[in-house]
Amino acid sequence: MSKHNASVRKWKNFRNPYRHIERVINRLCLEELARNRLRLVTCIEVVRLLERQGCSFRGHDESTSSLNGGNFDAVLDSFKGLNSDIKAVIDKAPQNAKYNSPKIQKKLANILGNKVRCLIRDEIGDSKFAILVDEALDVSNTEQMAIIIRFVDREGILRE
Repeated sequence: MSKHNASVRKWKNFRNPYRHIERVINRLCLEELARNRLRLVTCIEVVRLLERQGCSFRGHDESTSSLNGGNFDAVLDSFKGLNSDIKAVIDKAPQNAKYNSPKIQKKLANILGNKVRCLIRDEIGDSKFAILVDEALDVSNTEQMAIIIRFVDREGILRE
C-alpha cells in the first residue's frame, strides 16, 4: 500500500466520528459498567435467596479445588449455568471485582437487612406491637434465637 493510500485511510478514520477516542472509551466504559452491574445484581440475588431460605453462605473449604465451597458459590454456579451472559461476566471478572468475598457478602446481607428493617418500621408505623423472643439449643449445642414481631397493620389485620 502506498503512503498516499495509507494517509487517505487514516484521514477517513480520523473523520469518522464513531472512531474518535472519546467515543471508543465511552463505549468501553458503558460496557464495563453493564458487566459490573450484572455481576453485582447476580450476587445480590444470590444473597437474597440464601437469606430468604436461612442458609449459610460459606462452606468449610472455599478453595477453588474444593468440591463443596459453600452455598454462595454453589448458587452462583447455578446462575452461571442458567445464563451464558452471567457465566461470561463472572468467569472473566477481574480479581478485585468478583463480589464474592466474605466481606462483600456481609455488606450485601447488611444492606438487605437494613432495607427489611425499614420496611417493617414503615409497616408498623405508630401502631402497637409486641416482640416475642425464643431461644433453643440445636443439635450442635449452638444457641438459636427466633425473634417475632406481632402488630396490627393499617387494615386491622394481625401480622407477624
